[in-house]
This record gives sequence, structure tokens and C-alpha cells, in this order.
Amino acid sequence: MQDAPYLLEACAQGFTNEEDQVQLALLSAAMKLFFKRPPECQQLLGVTLAAASAESSQDVHDRALLYYRSAFVTVGMLVYVFALWY
Repeated sequence: MQDAPYLLEACAQGFTNEEDQVQLALLSAAMKLFFKRPPECQQLLGVTLAAASAESSQDVHDRALLYYRSAFVTVGMLVYVFALWY
């Protein structure tokens, strides 16, 4: 879908107002889309990770930190691991 990064940006603006499951889904969608279209999704992923890491929900917070820390692993390995999880 061509407009996916732009549609997710709109959803990311209200990230803190969403329920935990929706936040986790948005975080996963931003990460997946970043693997497919990095230049367009870099800002989206940054905003989403920042909002998620500031969340009071331990699940959302921990997932954001996992994704952030995983960014220091080689991208090929991260894509492989992420594909196994989802």
C-alpha cells in the first residue's frame, strides 16, 4: 500500500490515547514498514518508539525498548528475527 507510512503517521499522533493492544499493533506496524521503506518511515518509527518508551504500560514500554535496542544489531538479522515473531 503506497500510503501506509502516511496513514500510520496520523495514527501515531494519537498513540498515547490508544489502548495497549492498539499501541503494540502500531509499534509492530511501524517496525515492519520501516524494513520495507526505511527512508519514508524513519521519522514514523522514531516518533512511535519515543511515545511507546514513555508509556506506563510495561508491555508497550518493554517492546519499544526491545525494538530500539535491536536496531544496533545488523539489519539482516533483525529482519530475520522479526519475521519469526510475526
